[in-house]
Amino acid sequence: MKAVSFSRSRQGFTLIELMIVVSMIGIFAGILVPIQLDSHRFTESEVGLQRAIRALQNEVEILRATPYAELRPGQVTPFDVRVEDLNQLVAGRGEVRIERDSRRSDLIVLQVEVFWRDARLGMRSIHTILFRAP
Repeated sequence: MKAVSFSRSRQGFTLIELMIVVSMIGIFAGILVPIQLDSHRFTESEVGLQRAIRALQNEVEILRATPYAELRPGQVTPFDVRVEDLNQLVAGRGEVRIERDSRRSDLIVLQVEVFWRDARLGMRSIHTILFRAP
């Protein structure tokens, strides 16, 4: 009995093989591209939050360095232009509200707030409150 050999040298792919490979690539691309886009939006969102936190921290340090006598209750003022991170935020703005504490007349309450537009979540804000005494 003679052994039959099925090993032929092939010169290329058949049309069916190519169609299967192309459709598999299309399916994987259709799954992976939206995941990649969501990941990119999430990263941008986190970068915006980190910039807002740095802007808030910078403004707090500026307010801590400001003499007590220069803080006027009743004011709502925009952030100092020295806060670079605020300028890098989309629609970023910050404000400081200065009020007198209702329980202690010598205590000043400073409310610092940062607003910005996030591509994933819309308008966002963070804030903090400081108390200053003479």
